[in-house]
Amino acid sequence: MDTRELFAKHSLRCTRQRMAVYEALVSCEGHPTAEELFRIVKPRTERLSRATVYNTLEALASVWLVRRMPTTDGGSRYDADTTSHLHLCLGDGAEIVNVPSELSRRLLESLPGDTLGRIGDALGVRITGLFIQLHGVPAPEAEEPGAARGPGGVGAVGALKLGPNASDTAGGGSRLLPTRRSPK
Repeated sequence: MDTRELFAKHSLRCTRQRMAVYEALVSCEGHPTAEELFRIVKPRTERLSRATVYNTLEALASVWLVRRMPTTDGGSRYDADTTSHLHLCLGDGAEIVNVPSELSRRLLESLPGDTLGRIGDALGVRITGLFIQLHGVPAPEAEEPGAARGPGGVGAVGALKLGPNASDTAGGGSRLLPTRRSPK
């Protein structure tokens, strides 16, 4: 499916600027900021403003065509791969890398769906997604013994979309649903 069809499917207005921002993000190896995308797209896109980039990314995130990942400095990084997977935030979050798929799946599937259902019941909501963000420091600098650490002591970030009856899965475990993967 091309970008025009994808935008139409999600009822998004399709402009040259929006297409350029989305296609640049899809082609990125990493997880750029809005500012980095602006610098990538601006030289080849007429009449592109920073506001257009930010607004486009928010519109794309609102329909799950991209994932917005908050960073520790208050900014965000973006990912066009919206499948369920985790990220490692390196240091201050200036770099984010993907965790191997199998390890992401194992962690996300281990979340207790019955607990998520109880949280939803207690708050009077239906939980439809989950965003996990762990932060850490390199192991030699960790002050508390037994602190949870990822590889190299860095934090993990991930997201999980839950079905409407996540707590109804066999054994009370969480249910990992497939999410859309943006075309590459």
